[in-house]
Amino acid sequence: MDFIYPSISILAEPPVTVVDKNVDRKGTRKVAETYLNFLYTEEAQDLIGKNFYRPISAKAQAKYAKQLPKLNLFP
Repeated sequence: MDFIYPSISILAEPPVTVVDKNVDRKGTRKVAETYLNFLYTEEAQDLIGKNFYRPISAKAQAKYAKQLPKLNLFP
């Protein structure tokens, strides 16, 4: 499969957070915090790159540079 990349693209950085609005009766806050912290680990960054999303980790960026070439990104 061939991919065609544009010469310029949008830098999409969806925010992630833990919301305090919901009452934590079932331990969901701990699960949410654990997931949020996991997103920034090398393991998660590797999964992100493997699934064709752009990781923020330099190590994962280097590993997936061939399938995710550098693009001019604007916010």
